[in-house]
Amino acid sequence: FFNKEIFPAVWNKLFRSELYKKYKISHPVGISVGEDLATTPLLAQYSAKIGKINKAYIHYIQNPKGLTKSVPTFKIYELIKAFEILKSNLNIKVDTKLKELDSLGILIFNPNYNPNDIYYKQAIEYYLKLLTKTSNLKKISLKLRIPLKILKLFPRIKTLEVLQLLNKINIFYRNLKF
Repeated sequence: FFNKEIFPAVWNKLFRSELYKKYKISHPVGISVGEDLATTPLLAQYSAKIGKINKAYIHYIQNPKGLTKSVPTFKIYELIKAFEILKSNLNIKVDTKLKELDSLGILIFNPNYNPNDIYYKQAIEYYLKLLTKTSNLKKISLKLRIPLKILKLFPRIKTLEVLQLLNKINIFYRNLKF
């Protein structure tokens, strides 16, 4: 569940109900962003068999005004909490930092957020701390490597300035055509 091919959503997976009962796994209450991330890898670690099909048998309709299109800033903490639940319950050693950076980055680099929002500032500070704790640069995407190098070269840059720089880098990557 920590590669690009397998997404932790539950809507496209089947798990035996015994796994939920035997290992006391449930979807976290009060989390609507990242709840699948806190559950699916836990179910998978106890599964005797895992299979995969390459066709979707569900029609997923996205509401343009739905949660996936406009996540309130305080909901970023739900994703952070989902990662905390996952890390504390996994029985295998997995470095989740890269997945966490990637998942949080999707939310944090939303141009609609107000950079002066207190929840947003706290989420950015958490993200930057996580980014600076990441030591294996070879596994980090170029998109994350550039701001990390900037942070390491100039550790006294203010959070808001780093955020503005990261947003500009993100916009640049979105506009690249390969």
